[in-house]
Amino acid sequence: GSFRDPNELGSGGGADSDFGGNGGGLVRMTVNTLNLEGQILAHGGNGTPWGGGGSGGGIKITSGTISGGGLIRANGGTAGTTQPGGGGGGRIAIYYTDGAAFDFANVQAVGGQIARQAGTAGTIYFESTATPLGELIVHAFGTNVPTAFTPLLSLAGGSSTALEANRLTDTNASFIPGGLIGLRLQPDTGTAATFRIVGNTTNTIVTDPADGPLTSVATVGGTYFAELGVGHLALRGGAKVDLVDGDRLRPDRRGRLHARTVEILGGSWLSHPESSDVFQTGLELVVDDALTIDATSRVDVTGRGYLGARRPGNNVWEGRTLGNTSVGGSTRRNGGSYGGSGGIGTAGGTANALYGQPEDPNEPGSGGGADSDFGGHGGGLIRIVARNVTLNGQLVANGGAGTPWGGGGSGGGIKLTAETLGGAGSLSAHGGDAGSTQPGGGGGGRVAVLYQTLDGFPLANVLANGGTAWGAGANGSLFLQQLNYVSPPALTNPSRNGFVGFTSIQLFGSPNLISANGHSLAEESVTLEIRWQAPDPERYVIEMSHDLVHWTPVTLSYSLADEGGRLTRLAHDAGRNCFLRLRLKSTAWLGR
Repeated sequence: GSFRDPNELGSGGGADSDFGGNGGGLVRMTVNTLNLEGQILAHGGNGTPWGGGGSGGGIKITSGTISGGGLIRANGGTAGTTQPGGGGGGRIAIYYTDGAAFDFANVQAVGGQIARQAGTAGTIYFESTATPLGELIVHAFGTNVPTAFTPLLSLAGGSSTALEANRLTDTNASFIPGGLIGLRLQPDTGTAATFRIVGNTTNTIVTDPADGPLTSVATVGGTYFAELGVGHLALRGGAKVDLVDGDRLRPDRRGRLHARTVEILGGSWLSHPESSDVFQTGLELVVDDALTIDATSRVDVTGRGYLGARRPGNNVWEGRTLGNTSVGGSTRRNGGSYGGSGGIGTAGGTANALYGQPEDPNEPGSGGGADSDFGGHGGGLIRIVARNVTLNGQLVANGGAGTPWGGGGSGGGIKLTAETLGGAGSLSAHGGDAGSTQPGGGGGGRVAVLYQTLDGFPLANVLANGGTAWGAGANGSLFLQQLNYVSPPALTNPSRNGFVGFTSIQLFGSPNLISANGHSLAEESVTLEIRWQAPDPERYVIEMSHDLVHWTPVTLSYSLADEGGRLTRLAHDAGRNCFLRLRLKSTAWLGR
């Protein structure tokens, strides 16, 4: 279902010798004015000593003015204390014009409380006419959920194999049924037009006819994607959230999210799913304004990279490595490698080769080898672009621990690009530790931190150490660079042409200038290099123009030097002042 448009019942809990709780029901309400002093509930039914709780149901409220101190809740059902699991939270969406007199803290979609394992939190979505991109909240309210995560789906893309007016088919895909509802489909990345998804099967996507025909902007074989975009994302109260790609057959399944602001608070955890022998995973986050991670919270993908040896899905002696293959992987008891080489254990053999670029970590870490035991998984992949980052917590992509006879997984990859980086937190991609008498530790991963301004953040807290073991893993790579770049304009409500803003640069004396090839700008024509940090080169293009309104006319030429416009080369006539205007154009506009 869709967090923006709850339209389904909750699911019932499972059972063996007893019975499970029923799922919560569905409430959809459209009113001019809502004064709520009572309760609107769609709780899951409670389970039994041997049956799980039902999940919370769905609530959607559309109102002009909403007021009062009442409750709106869709919690999962509880169950017995020793055997079953609690039901997951439901979905709540509230649309309003004026909510100043309503207590939004009374809205809850928490998992069912249970001693063995509580259900994961559901989703809460608020959207006012003043904030049309909305606020998505996942709040666990301190429930103890050791291993389960709340998934947030996007779609990294594919190529259509058939196209009708309101239906896109990709026979090579395996979408999570119903999991794409509410996303905006861009049926062809060559155009900015998007369409609201109202349903999907395993290989078809159905769009809202009100948005027009897909065939007006796309053709069969075009590349499509569906981005998850919100105004504000808040993870609170120990919430655990996975960013998940909605196509289960993609070999590189990266969960992507684009938001104006993101808060990860109160012991919360953002991650991506574990990799398998069929696909690798990753996490990509684009934040137009502020990313805040408090001291109790983290983005953590430890052990979610390539599989270790002798693990389910990789029941061979070698850990998996680049390309998601065991061929060339670390053998015997040796640690996995990525930025640093895996340690060699007592049984000899080899560690897999190093790979990747220090300045652009873009791969997960490799699994450790093993013989009579199993190796640790490699660390996962985190890529974040944000304007202002306050990191008091952790970004973690450590390798998984090995065993007495199996090597540690290598550290994974972290790339953080920020205009301003503050806080007192840390970034780590350590290799996994292993036993002290036989195996090798995982090699360190790769961490790159690119920033324009440091606001007290200690770069000494950026680490990629090798794992400890009988044979220690080597340290990985650290790439730290201060940028002098023009930051992308903040996300606004994009117009249909896809433009989300522009930035003007005064060419002479501009602090954004990186180099002029050693020439004085007044002497002769030179080539300038200006860095433009696009949030996501696959999702945005840079369009350039020059503004000569108040200047002597000059000849100005420019071209993109690489895909995505990350580096722009600009040649101009000597001795003239002018402005270069860079406009960030979204290939998809975010909207409900």
